[in-house]
Amino acid sequence: MPLAVVTGLKREAHLARKAGLNGQLVVAAGPGAPIAADIIAGLKDRGASGIISFGVAGGLTATLQPGTLLLPERITGPEDEAATPVDAVLHQRLIDALGGSHEVDTRPLLCSSNAITTPEEKLRAGKAADACAVDMESLPVLQAAASQGLPFAAIKALADPADRAIPDAVVRAVRPDGEISVTALVYGLLTGQVSLSQIKALKDDNGLAESTLKRAVKAALPLFMPEF
Repeated sequence: MPLAVVTGLKREAHLARKAGLNGQLVVAAGPGAPIAADIIAGLKDRGASGIISFGVAGGLTATLQPGTLLLPERITGPEDEAATPVDAVLHQRLIDALGGSHEVDTRPLLCSSNAITTPEEKLRAGKAADACAVDMESLPVLQAAASQGLPFAAIKALADPADRAIPDAVVRAVRPDGEISVTALVYGLLTGQVSLSQIKALKDDNGLAESTLKRAVKAALPLFMPEF
């Protein structure tokens, strides 16, 4: 049976489909994945044998550069929460498929319910959680997969590095359904809340991450096929 993919943003889901994955098994859960339980149950009903959290992540350590491939061994929540291991067998299959062609970082991934936007906040969160990067959906997706008895792993690529600030106007432009509001970005530009240079820098970072994700999907494509 095939693996299914859950993303935070619709753009990430579109990328996964365009790279060759079965569109019926690729779902955008939105920031924070608020309906992860329903999504995972539906994917299991469609025949999914495992779940991959897929998409971009933000850097929490000074050494990580945009485009770095992340295959975290553990997902951690708030600093008082113990890190949860991903499925060891599925994780190793990803390492075997991708490790030869990509530089891979396997350190823990922090899942935060809030956007972490300033360099100071990023470095502080990374140190507190002992994590190298952050997203907003992997932990609820992992927990929902576990409740359905499905193995879970994550394929992430670093977008914004730890020293890159994310303006509030950019954060607000992300809708609950995972779409990016162009109108909100334009409003941010017109009101001086974000500059063109900031948007370009973030766009360039994201482009490097998306290129890594595309290559990763193509390299690991056999794992997503029904015979898996």
